Amino acid sequence: MTGGNSGTAGSIYSKTEIDNMLNGLNGMNFKGTVGSTGATVTALPSANVSVGDVYVAVGNVSTSGVNFVSPTGDAAAAGTRTGDMFVATGTETDGVITSGLAWVYIPAGNDSSDAYTYSSVITTATNTLRIENLENNAVAVLNLTAGTDMAISSAAGKDLIGDPDNSKMTTTISHATITSTTSAPATLSNKAASFSGVKSLTLSNGHVTNVEYDTFTPVIYELDEINVTTTVTATTASPASAARASFSVKDDAGSSQLTPANLTISSSSIAVSAGSTTGTFQMDLVWGEF
Repeated sequence: MTGGNSGTAGSIYSKTEIDNMLNGLNGMNFKGTVGSTGATVTALPSANVSVGDVYVAVGNVSTSGVNFVSPTGDAAAAGTRTGDMFVATGTETDGVITSGLAWVYIPAGNDSSDAYTYSSVITTATNTLRIENLENNAVAVLNLTAGTDMAISSAAGKDLIGDPDNSKMTTTISHATITSTTSAPATLSNKAASFSGVKSLTLSNGHVTNVEYDTFTPVIYELDEINVTTTVTATTASPASAARASFSVKDDAGSSQLTPANLTISSSSIAVSAGSTTGTFQMDLVWGEF
């Protein structure tokens, strides 16, 4: 070879220069898969790693203790999916990272579907239906609570063949059991001096919760006294005579009730007068007057 460009490659670049040039390319080097099962490695390595080493996630990958390039670690901590990638970076010596090993987490791009794929979580004990996305974040919650004098119970099931067993919540809303008490049964009897009947009702939210009975004795009125007096009124008839009786009424407690009433008996042919006994009349035929 002649001219100014003559010479071998070794006389132009040294081995160190060529190695540094190749190492500086930092091309991505697929190393395999990472995951808890069925992967090349179960965790991202921490030694013998080169810049550009790439691992592809198989399912969920443990990120505990792994140093990530910020802020990609936040996304990795939220959970990984099959197809996500991890790319190594750091400071190399002779093609091996000797300090500052960190991983760049690159989601595969299908994570967004998790936020828009929903499932239901049913808690029958609290009558709660929770709608979650695949990231276990709630997007809606339905909670049924029993009101006054109501009872609620729920059961989990499914609507269609292939649905999860807890995809459907069936809730039964019914009236609560109302407990009522009675003090004694009512009794009635014809011509009885007293009887048992309802005295009062206890109401709660429109429900009868207690019936109280009592014995009732009606107030009895009786004749207090009869006062008979003789009153003679002038008349063309003879004998003209009359007797007046005054009646008063008292209750069973002995108190006089009402205004006394008068009853007058008179006759033009019979002599009427007060009797010899209190409260009686006397009626006599008088000879020669008829």
